[in-house]
Amino acid sequence: PNCLFVKISYFVLVVAPSFLMVFVAKFFNFVTALTLSSDIYRAPFIAKIWTVVRDFSNIMFILMLLYAAIQIILNLGHGGGKQIVASVIMVALLVNFSLFFTRIVIDASNITALIFYNKIDTSATPNIAVGAVGEKDMAGALVSRFNPNYLFGGTFFEDIQTDPDIQRNGISTFLKLGIMLIYGIIAYALVYAFLMGALSMFGRMLNLMMLLIIS
Repeated sequence: PNCLFVKISYFVLVVAPSFLMVFVAKFFNFVTALTLSSDIYRAPFIAKIWTVVRDFSNIMFILMLLYAAIQIILNLGHGGGKQIVASVIMVALLVNFSLFFTRIVIDASNITALIFYNKIDTSATPNIAVGAVGEKDMAGALVSRFNPNYLFGGTFFEDIQTDPDIQRNGISTFLKLGIMLIYGIIAYALVYAFLMGALSMFGRMLNLMMLLIIS
């Protein structure tokens, strides 16, 4: 029974979180590189949808200008027609160049983020081209700072075997369960952190796309 319990604990606390951590870490690396790439924000569908929104806005501007022209011709509104014309022209200029200005702001923020992104030193996996940004193993670089795999490495067991009680009785079941529990807590915490980070990056990308479309 103890052996079966240890095997189940090993699967729940070590195997399952390790698999999830690898999967979520790859997703985190991919989404981070993708959201920092300028190419994703220059996708053709964004410009096409923005064009539709811009054309609809221009139709509204034309209608507003016609209304203002009628006011001016009939001398209605005590000069309000001229104010409407000035305001419509200003807003129309901003709307028609909004995509350009929004892309400048997004590119500036991505360039700033890339300064820190490119300083991350990792050689665990080869870089993969994702748009204009090479995907880096950010998750691996972060995890390597404290290396939870040490708990199952030969060095760790060599260190604990220097204890006289372990030398006499061997590694107890409770110690094995304790090691697995510590590893499981760390692994599940990393899975949660990488998943939240990936979803945040993905949400940023979607928000910037929506900003480009409705700008």
